[in-house]
Amino acid sequence: MTAHAIQEADSTPFAILAAMLEDAANSIDRDIGFALDRIVAVRDMLLGRQSKAVPQPESGGLAPWQARQVAAYVDAHLDVTISNDDLAAVARLSTGHFCRAFRQTFGTTPHAFVMQRRVDNASTMMMRSSEPLAIIAAACGFTDQAHLSRLFRRMKGDSPATWRRQYAARPLALAA
Repeated sequence: MTAHAIQEADSTPFAILAAMLEDAANSIDRDIGFALDRIVAVRDMLLGRQSKAVPQPESGGLAPWQARQVAAYVDAHLDVTISNDDLAAVARLSTGHFCRAFRQTFGTTPHAFVMQRRVDNASTMMMRSSEPLAIIAAACGFTDQAHLSRLFRRMKGDSPATWRRQYAARPLALAA
């Protein structure tokens, strides 16, 4: 339910503020500027200040529930091949419409999003374990260690091994 629909159904100040905060929370991953505008507007309303009109989210993207379900599906299936058809089915959209809506919502293609999540998952695994990079690459859905290394270097600026050494050295430097 959008903030506008909630306002029409229940126009109490608390319902309006709750709807605005919900909009901010739902959009924070895809549009930090919109979320910050919503939060500032809520603050201004609570303080009794005049606030400029609160912009509505752009139409044409995924609904908040679709964005959450697609992101959750990606995170749960990083170790296997994820196709656009699979993601479109989760969002209950045709593949073509899903790809356009996904790009508008997340600002990137579904494939780039999946690859970024895989690299992020690999970096988390590297921080938390001493598993070999080949094992981490397989667990994150990369075809091999070279695939992980190539994408990791492109996205993080360092090779996984260099990044891991730098991360491992940081806690020791802070403790000293």
